[in-house]
Amino acid sequence: MAFTALLVLAVALQAITLGGGHLVFVRLRYTIAALLYRATTDNLTGVPNREEAEKHLTARLANGTALGVAFVDIDDFKAINDTYSHHAGDAALRYVAARLNEAANPYMVARYSGDEFLIILDDGGLYVAEVIAQTVLRRIEENPFVYFGKPIPIKVSIGVAVADDTNNPDELLRRADHAMYQAKRNNDMNPVTWMPGMTMPEPTTETRRTFRDAPTR
Repeated sequence: MAFTALLVLAVALQAITLGGGHLVFVRLRYTIAALLYRATTDNLTGVPNREEAEKHLTARLANGTALGVAFVDIDDFKAINDTYSHHAGDAALRYVAARLNEAANPYMVARYSGDEFLIILDDGGLYVAEVIAQTVLRRIEENPFVYFGKPIPIKVSIGVAVADDTNNPDELLRRADHAMYQAKRNNDMNPVTWMPGMTMPEPTTETRRTFRDAPTR
Protein backbone atom coordinates (compact mmCIF):
# COMPACT_ATOMS: atom_id res chain seq x y z
CA MET A 1 0.00 0.00 0.00
CA ALA A 2 1.33 3.43 -0.93
CA PHE A 3 2.54 5.71 1.82
CA THR A 4 -0.19 8.29 1.06
CA ALA A 5 -2.90 5.66 1.45
CA LEU A 6 -1.39 4.50 4.74
CA LEU A 7 -1.28 8.06 5.98
CA VAL A 8 -4.94 8.71 5.11
CA LEU A 9 -5.97 5.45 6.77
CA ALA A 10 -4.01 6.29 9.93
CA VAL A 11 -5.58 9.72 10.17
CA ALA A 12 -9.07 8.31 9.70
CA LEU A 13 -8.59 5.54 12.27
CA GLN A 14 -7.13 7.89 14.85
CA ALA A 15 -9.94 10.39 14.36
CA ILE A 16 -12.61 7.71 14.69
CA THR A 17 -11.00 6.08 17.72
CA LEU A 18 -10.04 9.10 19.75
CA GLY A 19 -12.36 11.90 18.77
CA GLY A 20 -11.27 15.56 18.96
CA GLY A 21 -8.81 17.35 21.16
CA HIS A 22 -5.10 17.84 21.74
CA LEU A 23 -4.52 14.12 22.39
CA VAL A 24 -5.68 13.35 18.87
CA PHE A 25 -3.24 15.86 17.41
CA VAL A 26 -0.31 14.48 19.38
CA ARG A 27 -1.05 10.87 18.48
CA LEU A 28 -1.59 11.73 14.83
CA ARG A 29 1.72 13.53 14.74
CA TYR A 30 3.56 10.50 16.09
CA THR A 31 1.64 8.15 13.81
CA ILE A 32 2.58 10.21 10.78
CA ALA A 33 6.22 10.33 11.89
CA ALA A 34 6.29 6.57 12.39
CA LEU A 35 4.74 5.91 8.98
CA LEU A 36 7.16 8.29 7.29
CA TYR A 37 10.12 6.60 9.00
CA ARG A 38 8.99 3.14 7.89
CA ALA A 39 8.40 4.34 4.33
CA THR A 40 11.85 5.87 3.93
CA THR A 41 14.15 3.83 6.18
CA ASP A 42 15.72 0.38 5.98
CA ASN A 43 14.46 -1.34 9.13
CA LEU A 44 17.60 -3.45 9.64
CA THR A 45 20.34 -0.84 9.37
CA GLY A 46 18.44 2.37 10.11
CA VAL A 47 19.76 4.17 7.02
CA PRO A 48 17.53 5.42 4.17
CA ASN A 49 16.18 2.69 1.91
CA ARG A 50 16.59 2.27 -1.84
CA GLU A 51 13.43 4.19 -2.73
CA GLU A 52 14.47 7.17 -0.63
CA ALA A 53 18.00 7.13 -2.08
CA GLU A 54 16.73 7.04 -5.66
CA LYS A 55 14.26 9.86 -4.95
CA HIS A 56 17.05 11.95 -3.40
CA LEU A 57 19.43 11.25 -6.27
CA THR A 58 16.83 12.02 -8.93
CA ALA A 59 15.85 15.31 -7.28
CA ARG A 60 19.46 16.48 -6.96
CA LEU A 61 20.28 15.64 -10.55
CA ALA A 62 17.10 17.33 -11.81
CA ASN A 63 18.18 20.49 -10.02
CA GLY A 64 21.51 20.41 -11.79
CA THR A 65 23.42 19.56 -8.63
CA ALA A 66 26.96 18.37 -9.29
CA LEU A 67 27.36 15.22 -7.26
CA GLY A 68 29.08 11.90 -6.98
CA VAL A 69 28.03 8.47 -5.79
CA ALA A 70 29.94 5.65 -4.20
CA PHE A 71 28.58 2.12 -4.69
CA VAL A 72 29.66 -0.11 -1.79
CA ASP A 73 29.38 -3.90 -1.80
CA ILE A 74 30.35 -6.32 0.98
CA ASP A 75 32.61 -8.99 -0.50
CA ASP A 76 31.71 -12.64 0.11
CA PHE A 77 28.72 -11.68 2.22
CA LYS A 78 27.09 -15.06 1.61
CA ALA A 79 30.05 -16.71 3.31
CA ILE A 80 29.38 -14.70 6.47
CA ASN A 81 25.78 -15.92 6.52
CA ASP A 82 26.76 -19.51 5.76
CA THR A 83 29.67 -19.67 8.19
CA TYR A 84 28.52 -17.59 11.13
CA SER A 85 24.68 -17.47 10.74
CA HIS A 86 22.20 -15.00 9.29
CA HIS A 87 22.18 -13.15 12.61
CA ALA A 88 25.89 -12.49 12.12
CA GLY A 89 25.11 -11.35 8.58
CA ASP A 90 22.53 -8.89 9.89
CA ALA A 91 25.05 -7.60 12.43
CA ALA A 92 27.62 -7.20 9.63
CA LEU A 93 25.18 -5.09 7.63
CA ARG A 94 24.57 -2.84 10.63
CA TYR A 95 28.33 -2.61 11.19
CA VAL A 96 29.01 -1.54 7.61
CA ALA A 97 26.16 1.00 7.68
CA ALA A 98 27.66 2.52 10.84
CA ARG A 99 31.15 2.75 9.34
CA LEU A 100 29.73 4.36 6.19
CA ASN A 101 27.82 6.92 8.24
CA GLU A 102 30.97 7.77 10.19
CA ALA A 103 33.02 8.21 7.04
CA ALA A 104 30.44 10.00 4.90
CA ASN A 105 28.71 12.34 7.36
CA PRO A 106 26.88 14.62 6.47
CA TYR A 107 26.17 12.91 3.14
CA MET A 108 23.39 10.38 2.63
CA VAL A 109 24.17 6.70 3.17
CA ALA A 110 21.47 4.28 2.00
CA ARG A 111 21.02 0.53 1.79
CA TYR A 112 20.48 -0.19 -1.88
CA SER A 113 19.83 -3.93 -1.89
CA GLY A 114 21.04 -6.92 0.06
CA ASP A 115 24.69 -6.26 0.89
CA GLU A 116 24.96 -3.11 -1.24
CA PHE A 117 25.00 0.49 -0.04
CA LEU A 118 25.09 3.89 -1.71
CA ILE A 119 26.74 7.10 -0.59
CA ILE A 120 25.25 10.14 -2.35
CA LEU A 121 27.70 13.02 -2.26
CA ASP A 122 25.77 16.24 -2.87
CA ASP A 123 28.06 18.90 -4.38
CA GLY A 124 30.92 16.53 -3.75
CA GLY A 125 32.69 16.08 -7.05
CA LEU A 126 35.29 13.45 -7.85
CA TYR A 127 37.87 14.46 -5.27
CA VAL A 128 35.39 14.32 -2.37
CA ALA A 129 33.97 11.01 -3.60
CA GLU A 130 37.42 9.42 -3.73
CA VAL A 131 38.37 10.80 -0.29
CA ILE A 132 35.14 9.48 1.24
CA ALA A 133 35.72 6.06 -0.34
CA GLN A 134 39.24 5.89 1.08
CA THR A 135 37.91 6.97 4.49
CA VAL A 136 35.36 4.15 4.42
CA LEU A 137 38.08 1.57 3.80
CA ARG A 138 40.21 3.03 6.57
CA ARG A 139 37.32 2.99 9.05
CA ILE A 140 36.66 -0.68 8.35
CA GLU A 141 40.34 -1.55 8.66
CA GLU A 142 40.73 0.39 11.93
CA ASN A 143 37.49 -0.87 13.52
CA PRO A 144 37.25 -4.65 12.97
CA PHE A 145 33.85 -6.32 13.03
CA VAL A 146 33.42 -8.45 16.16
CA TYR A 147 30.41 -10.72 16.66
CA PHE A 148 29.95 -12.14 20.17
CA GLY A 149 33.64 -11.72 20.85
CA LYS A 150 34.75 -13.30 17.58
CA PRO A 151 36.46 -11.12 14.94
CA ILE A 152 34.94 -11.67 11.50
CA PRO A 153 36.83 -10.27 8.51
CA ILE A 154 34.87 -7.70 6.54
CA LYS A 155 36.02 -6.43 3.16
CA VAL A 156 34.15 -4.09 0.84
CA SER A 157 34.55 -3.05 -2.77
CA ILE A 158 33.77 0.54 -3.72
CA GLY A 159 33.06 2.08 -7.11
CA VAL A 160 32.88 5.84 -7.58
CA ALA A 161 31.22 7.88 -10.33
CA VAL A 162 30.38 11.55 -10.77
CA ALA A 163 27.60 13.22 -12.74
CA ASP A 164 29.92 15.20 -15.00
CA ASP A 165 28.11 14.63 -18.29
CA THR A 166 24.77 13.09 -17.29
CA ASN A 167 21.76 13.89 -15.14
CA ASN A 168 20.32 10.40 -15.55
CA PRO A 169 20.28 8.60 -12.16
CA ASP A 170 20.21 5.14 -13.75
CA GLU A 171 23.28 5.95 -15.83
CA LEU A 172 25.14 7.36 -12.85
CA LEU A 173 24.39 4.28 -10.75
CA ARG A 174 25.38 2.00 -13.63
CA ARG A 175 28.76 3.70 -13.83
CA ALA A 176 29.38 3.41 -10.10
CA ASP A 177 28.26 -0.22 -10.24
CA HIS A 178 30.71 -1.01 -13.04
CA ALA A 179 33.50 0.67 -11.11
CA MET A 180 32.62 -1.34 -8.02
CA TYR A 181 32.95 -4.60 -9.97
CA GLN A 182 36.33 -3.46 -11.26
CA ALA A 183 37.34 -2.93 -7.63
CA LYS A 184 36.27 -6.52 -6.92
CA ARG A 185 38.41 -7.77 -9.79
CA ASN A 186 41.40 -5.78 -8.56
CA ASN A 187 41.01 -7.27 -5.07
CA ASP A 188 43.37 -4.75 -3.49
CA MET A 189 41.17 -2.79 -1.06
CA ASN A 190 41.24 0.37 -3.16
CA PRO A 191 38.22 2.19 -4.60
CA VAL A 192 37.88 2.43 -8.37
CA THR A 193 36.63 5.49 -10.24
CA TRP A 194 34.50 4.93 -13.33
CA MET A 195 36.15 5.76 -16.63
CA PRO A 196 34.61 5.80 -20.12
CA GLY A 197 34.72 2.34 -21.67
CA MET A 198 34.61 0.51 -18.37
CA THR A 199 32.37 -2.56 -18.65
CA MET A 200 30.90 -5.20 -16.42
CA PRO A 201 32.61 -8.59 -16.03
CA GLU A 202 30.95 -11.63 -17.49
CA PRO A 203 28.27 -12.69 -14.99
CA THR A 204 28.83 -15.79 -12.89
CA THR A 205 26.59 -17.69 -10.51
CA GLU A 206 28.00 -15.67 -7.61
CA THR A 207 27.88 -12.21 -9.18
CA ARG A 208 24.75 -12.26 -11.31
CA ARG A 209 22.14 -9.78 -10.10
CA THR A 210 18.71 -9.15 -11.56
CA PHE A 211 19.48 -5.57 -12.55
CA ARG A 212 23.01 -6.09 -13.84
CA ASP A 213 24.30 -6.04 -17.41
CA ALA A 214 21.87 -3.41 -18.65
CA PRO A 215 22.18 0.36 -19.05
CA THR A 216 19.16 0.88 -16.82
CA ARG A 217 17.35 -1.18 -14.25
